Amino acid sequence: MARKENNSRGVDGINKSLENQPDLRKDDLLELYEGLQEVFKPEMLAHFDAVENFHKSLSFNRKTRLESDKIRLNTQMKELDGKRNKVGEKRDQLLATLQGKRALDEYAALAKQLARHEGERERLGEYLEFANTLQKQVQGIKEKMVLEDREAANYADSTPLFQADKNFSALAELLYPAYVY
Repeated sequence: MARKENNSRGVDGINKSLENQPDLRKDDLLELYEGLQEVFKPEMLAHFDAVENFHKSLSFNRKTRLESDKIRLNTQMKELDGKRNKVGEKRDQLLATLQGKRALDEYAALAKQLARHEGERERLGEYLEFANTLQKQVQGIKEKMVLEDREAANYADSTPLFQADKNFSALAELLYPAYVY
């Protein structure tokens, strides 16, 4: 369906391009050349007809190419419409053979059950993904706690306050010599 929309937009673009005409008309070009004759030598401006023919051939080739692209896109759209109609007809035929034979009811019930199971599978997948993410976060926190416990034990083993306590005791003895520490 998206391809058909793209082709349709392509045909619309081609139609707009075909409507667009060159901005310069022959009269405008002649006025421009007449103004240039005062500045340039006449021999340099002698190729006006060649330029005009070149411009016409470019315009003709562009129009021809756009027309062939339009035809190609319209053909593709018709082919896609034909294929879509054939598939729809085949589907309708198959459903018609099931009609009146409980098979259609069974098909509808199975389709509902399938949709329910697919929804449940998606929810289970989301739950498992969430549980896995949660487990990874817990593991990361535990690893961080082990590292922090190790750092704390190393810090405590290094007796960080020993030197400060020693300095404090020395100061206290100097300030209060009568007390025994």
